[in-house]
Amino acid sequence: LPLSKFLILPISINTSWQRRVVEDGKVEDFDGFKVFSVTDEKIENRFSISMTSSSSIKRGCWYDAYLSPRSMVFDGDLTAVKGHGYLSYDLETEKMRWSQSLDENNAAKCYSYWG
Repeated sequence: LPLSKFLILPISINTSWQRRVVEDGKVEDFDGFKVFSVTDEKIENRFSISMTSSSSIKRGCWYDAYLSPRSMVFDGDLTAVKGHGYLSYDLETEKMRWSQSLDENNAAKCYSYWG
């Protein structure tokens, strides 16, 4: 984003088909976004946005559809869509404003998180 100097990238780590090691040495699934601040001198990792927890990815009950990642910023608020839900973050405070899972009450058909 040219005015706010943020770069927002979708990230998926699916340990069922690839092994990734996180900082503490544990292998975890991740589905979300990484937010970076960008200046003329450097690019810095600001924070991560997870669409759900690693344990929910493994044990949850999900529909067989998976939303392609999209991110939109309006007045400093990020709205992100990915996987099985959507959410909003304040980019300055790095705090979640709200979130919604599209599979919140799903119990009828259970599929893998990754669709």
